[in-house]
Amino acid sequence: MKRLISAELLRLRYTRAAVALLLLGAVFLVISDVGFAQQAGDGKWATDEEAVLALVRNGFSLCLFAALFGAVAVSGELQSGDGARAWLARPSWRELLGAKATVAAVVGLVFGLVGAGVATLCAALLLPGQGVTFAVSGTVAGAIVGVVAVNVLAALWGTALGALLPRTTIAVAVVVLQMLLLEPGLVTLASTPFDLLFGNALGAIYGETGYDTLPLGAGIVVAIAWIAAAAAVAVGVRRRSDVPMGGAA
Repeated sequence: MKRLISAELLRLRYTRAAVALLLLGAVFLVISDVGFAQQAGDGKWATDEEAVLALVRNGFSLCLFAALFGAVAVSGELQSGDGARAWLARPSWRELLGAKATVAAVVGLVFGLVGAGVATLCAALLLPGQGVTFAVSGTVAGAIVGVVAVNVLAALWGTALGALLPRTTIAVAVVVLQMLLLEPGLVTLASTPFDLLFGNALGAIYGETGYDTLPLGAGIVVAIAWIAAAAAVAVGVRRRSDVPMGGAA
C-alpha cells in the first residue's frame, strides 16, 4: 500500500490538472468575494461578523474544483489504454482506490488551505474599504476549518465518482451537474429528505446558512457515508467490469 501511495504521489508531480484547477478555482473565488464585499458595503449583512463569514465561507467554492480533480485523475486514467491496463495489473481494486483516495485527500487539503487562505485574505483586505471591521471570532475560525474539511471530502467524492464513471467527460458532467444544479435545486424543493444529500452535508460542515442544513455532526457523518457508499459501489462495478490480474480484487 505504501508503494502504491508513493507511486501515486510521484505521478501527481507530472500532472497539470491539479494546478490548473486550483488556479481557476482561486480566480473564481477572488472575483466572487469582490462581489460579496461590495454587497457588504451596501449593508446586505446586519453585522460585521456576518459579512466576514460570507466571504470566508465562500472558500468552499474550491471544493467543486477539488472534486473535479479527483474525478478527472481517476476517470482519465481508466479511459486511457495504458491507464486501464495499469489498473488491471494491480492485485486489489480496493488498495488501488485507497491509494488514489489518499493522494486525492492530500490534494484536497491543498485546495482547502488555499481556499480558506484566499477567502480570509479577501475578507481582511476588501471589507475595511467597505466600512466593515474584519475580525476572526470563534465562529469565523470554525468556518475556516470547515472550508478546509469540505475540500478534502470533495476530492474524495470526486475520486469515487471517477472510479465509478470511467469516462472523463461523463465524470466531469456528473460532478458539475450534481454540485451546481441538481442538489441545490432539490434542497430548495424540499428540505426532507434532500437535506441528506452530499452537498448539503458539506454546507453543514463549513456553516452555510440560508436554507435548512444538518447539524455539524450529522453533516460529517452523512458526507463520509456518501463517500464510503460511492467507493464501495465503484469497487464493485470495477470488479464486475474488469478482470484483475495477479490476485483477488
